[in-house]
Amino acid sequence: MQKEPDMNGFDPTFLESMASIAPDRVARFIELTRKDAVDYMQKIEEAIASQDAETIEESAHSLKSVSGQVGALRFSDMAKELEIMGRENKIEGAKEKLEELKKEYTNIEVILTTMY
Repeated sequence: MQKEPDMNGFDPTFLESMASIAPDRVARFIELTRKDAVDYMQKIEEAIASQDAETIEESAHSLKSVSGQVGALRFSDMAKELEIMGRENKIEGAKEKLEELKKEYTNIEVILTTMY
C-alpha cells in the first residue's frame, strides 16, 4: 500500500494553469523536469564527493529553479540551502542535505504521478 504524499510544500497552481491551457504539454513538461532533477541531483552528489563547491552551487541553483516551476516549493527551498552551502564553500553536511532532498524528491514523484 502506497503512502499518501505529503502535499505541504507543493503548489499545483502552475501545473493546473498549464493543464487548462495546454493539457497535452503537461506530461512532457513533467517528464523533462523529472529528468533534469535527477541529473542535477547526480551532479550534486558527484560534486560533494569531489569537494567541488562551485558545481554544488550551480547545480543546486538549477535544481531550485526547475523544482520551483512544478510547484515543489519545499524541494526548491532545500535545493536553495545546498546552493548557499556551495556558495559559502561549506561542503560539510551537504551529503546529509542531499539525502533529505532525495527523500523529498520521492514525495514529489508520488504527487506528480498521482495528480498527472
